[in-house]
Amino acid sequence: MKYLQSLGHAWDDYRKNGGRDYADLAQFCYHLPFSRMGQKAHRQLASLIETPVDNDRCLP
Repeated sequence: MKYLQSLGHAWDDYRKNGGRDYADLAQFCYHLPFSRMGQKAHRQLASLIETPVDNDRCLP
């Protein structure tokens, strides 16, 4: 859970420092300490910023 919480904090910091909106980014790259963590991280980020996940563009 700490990994996903850290993602939320990193996103908030990124946005506060002038980072682009979620919808403006074509792709995301995650550090993957465990298998499937990237998928979980992306879904968590979308949930935190209340943005639907495009399942056709996400890895299964």
